[in-house]
Amino acid sequence: MTRLLVDVCPMHKIMCGFKRIKPDSFTLVELLVVISIIGLLAGLATPAISKGLEKGKQTVDLSNGRQLSLLLFAYANDDSVGGGTFPTNGTTSTQIFQDLINNNFLTSVKVLGGNGVPPPPSTNNIVAANVYWAYTKGLTLTDGNVPLLSTKGTLTDVTTLNNISPSSTSPWKNKGFVVVTADNSATWYTFTNNVVTPKWMNCTNQGVIVLQP
Repeated sequence: MTRLLVDVCPMHKIMCGFKRIKPDSFTLVELLVVISIIGLLAGLATPAISKGLEKGKQTVDLSNGRQLSLLLFAYANDDSVGGGTFPTNGTTSTQIFQDLINNNFLTSVKVLGGNGVPPPPSTNNIVAANVYWAYTKGLTLTDGNVPLLSTKGTLTDVTTLNNISPSSTSPWKNKGFVVVTADNSATWYTFTNNVVTPKWMNCTNQGVIVLQP
C-alpha cells in the first residue's frame, strides 16, 4: 500500500501543477478561426488597396503633366522664344525639356518624373531614364485637343486616330497612359480590346512628330 502511494503521488503532483484554463480564455480552435478570418479580410482588402495606390499614382502623373504643360504654354506665349509655337529645339523630349531649363521656364525637374520613372536629380543632369514624358513637336496654340504630352512609350503618331496597342516600354504597360493636350486638358486614357478611350481630336497640322525621351 505504501509503495502504491509513492508511485501515484508524483503523477498527482504533476497533474495538479497544470493551471486550469480560465473560462474567458480562447481555445486553439477559436484562435485558428480568428486567424482565418483576418487572413480572409486581408486578402479581400489587398486588391482595393492596390487599386487605390494606382489611382493615386495616376493623379500624380496627371498633376505633373498639367504643371509641365503650363510651362510649355508660357514658352509658346512668349514672343521672344515661342511666338505661338511650342518648343522645337530638340530631337528628343529630353532635349526639349532641357531647352525649357536653358530658357528659365523649367526650374523644378520633379514634374519630369512619373510612375516608375524617378525625376532627374537636378537641372544639370537630365537623362532619358529620368524623363516620363513623350513630347509632340510641331504643335501650336491653336491645335486644341491634340496630345502635346503623353506617357512615354505609348503614342507614336497623333495625326490619325489609329488604335494604339499597349506597349511593354510604357511605365503603365497595358493599364493605360496620360495625355495632356494642346488646350491644357489632362486625361487618363485606357485600353479596351486594344482600343484607346477616350479619343482626341484628329491633328490636321502635318509635320508634327512624337519625340520619346
